[in-house]
Amino acid sequence: MSAERLPKGLEFFAGIVKAWDRGIDVIFRDAPHLLIVSTPKAGPTPAADGYIALCTFELMASSLGLGTLWNGFANWALIDIAPQVGAKLDIPESHQLVYTMLFGQPAVQYHRTVQRDQDANIQQLVW
Repeated sequence: MSAERLPKGLEFFAGIVKAWDRGIDVIFRDAPHLLIVSTPKAGPTPAADGYIALCTFELMASSLGLGTLWNGFANWALIDIAPQVGAKLDIPESHQLVYTMLFGQPAVQYHRTVQRDQDANIQQLVW
């Protein structure tokens, strides 16, 4: 897809399409894996169910030393920009695509966690 043929309202993707044409992967960040979560539309909380599944997956991936990225760009690409690609994923008609997550070996390594305020005033309420 060329940057000139983007659907109306998604013109801000033009820079991403141009970067892709130059071999720069802005959307998928060269991640080796893409997890696509869909849930039944008829469920009581379909979106929340998908988000909970992704949160659980993210915790598991981190425990295995894998990096993750919640990828809204991939959602837009699969739903709005290139729905013909999303249609090839064999997601049942009774399901909705909830969100996408990239995962793989992290490109960066954090040598320490975020520094916390050691003088935090934490009070516990007991009922």
